[in-house]
Amino acid sequence: YNDIRTQLRASFPNVSFENTDLFDDTKISIAHVDDSVKQSVIALLAGNSNIQHVEPNYLLHATSFNMAKPNDPLYDKQWHMQFEGVEKAWGYSTGRGAVVAVIDTGVDCELEDMANTICVGGWNFVGNNDNATDDQSHGSHVAGTIAQVTNNGIGGVGMAGNSKIMPVKVLSASGSGSSTDVSDGIRWAADNGANVINLSLGGGPRSAIMAESVMYAKNKGVFVAAANGNDSGKVNYPAAYEGAFAVSAMDINGKIAGFSSRGPETFISAPGVNVTQQTICGTSRGSDCPAYLTFNGTSMATPHVAGAAALLVSMGVSDPDAIARRLASSADKNGTTKNSPNEYGNGLLKADEAVSSEHNRQAMWRLMATFLIGSVMLWRTKVVRTKLFTLSGVMTGVGLFFIPWLVGYPNIVVSAFTRPLVELTSLYSVNLTNFLPLCNALFLGLMMLCTWQSKTGRMIVAGAGVGMAGYTASQIVLGTLFIPLGSFTIPVLVVNALFCLFVSNFNLKHLNDPTPDANQPI
Repeated sequence: YNDIRTQLRASFPNVSFENTDLFDDTKISIAHVDDSVKQSVIALLAGNSNIQHVEPNYLLHATSFNMAKPNDPLYDKQWHMQFEGVEKAWGYSTGRGAVVAVIDTGVDCELEDMANTICVGGWNFVGNNDNATDDQSHGSHVAGTIAQVTNNGIGGVGMAGNSKIMPVKVLSASGSGSSTDVSDGIRWAADNGANVINLSLGGGPRSAIMAESVMYAKNKGVFVAAANGNDSGKVNYPAAYEGAFAVSAMDINGKIAGFSSRGPETFISAPGVNVTQQTICGTSRGSDCPAYLTFNGTSMATPHVAGAAALLVSMGVSDPDAIARRLASSADKNGTTKNSPNEYGNGLLKADEAVSSEHNRQAMWRLMATFLIGSVMLWRTKVVRTKLFTLSGVMTGVGLFFIPWLVGYPNIVVSAFTRPLVELTSLYSVNLTNFLPLCNALFLGLMMLCTWQSKTGRMIVAGAGVGMAGYTASQIVLGTLFIPLGSFTIPVLVVNALFCLFVSNFNLKHLNDPTPDANQPI
């Protein structure tokens, strides 16, 4: 090193040296030189065989993730996303854990702006294989509106950028497909973990098998969003089937698009004019492809609704009818839309209002239920010392189960430590969402078995039981969970809530029981 430094100073007398903090391990040293001779110094050192690397000491900057204004360059052109209030919506949910099946021409999951979007295994009903890659462009454009990666400095944004896309190819490169393939695609998606299905397709007369497939999906807890059609006439199939939620298209002024089909089946209206997303250029893959293209149609409106549904699913709203109620109640019902239900359904989709109102609704009911149940438990506890233990336990339960509705930030770390424990499955691929009430009781019982030998453990279980009972009781009022038990849903919730209270009370009664001596063998 001394020889290298002597050689360098001979040519550049003003050079100075500084060893890095880990010099003893890395042998990396910094040479301070004037900018005017920087390249000459690099060239001289690069010619020395004793030096492995020579490069400028680059300046890096701290990066932050500001959901208030994504850095995607095309976002300013995506009026449709701004109309939906996505910036506000992302403060509550980004779709994490939700699986959206795009039943279409396939999805190119390797597009530049889709590279980090999670695509789960799909199926190709046209080719009868597992390669569901898009060869037409329509499906990829639709998928981008739902889950295009957001805030990555590339292209545009998606409604629910952290949701998962399930590509199901039922349409060929020509953009057409059979009713049997579409029907099979709907059933396949419902059977393979989809929470939401997007059907940006339509046409033909009524098909009994397709109608049955739509209801099959809904009965399995899947929200089915379907395009009204683009012939200015009555609502097309499959949007007109019972169990589907039909979507009309509106423009930047909030007026129904001239091409949009309409009728009494219309559920809601969403942006469908000048919608910009990345996709392939048909079957062409030349120098100009893929590209960021602007499409029109109810096909473009429907994924906005599917994306909004994914945001709600991520918040624990898994029942299709509950999702529909949230979207309908939060829709923009101005004078025009209110007086034209055949064109606008329940109004203009507003994703931000849907998720923010759901956040507030859940916070109110869950905190209220926990407060009431916790107050009763404290009142029944007679010993002051036990009251303090119980109060600490109740606070533990509240902290574990209700902080996310106070924090309201869609961060994976925050979610992992503050979401209701019974909802953590929605962060992964394990699809237990439909059985959350059952998870309440089983999880609490497991906690009790694991902590019974500890007084502190009993206290925590007692408090967690209060939190779980409050959570389950609030679900009875909120009606957000889908449980495939029909009229038995409420009894199941009640039984789980009572079991949680029983476990909590049992732990309180035995809170001061002696525990095994740590010095004695058990």
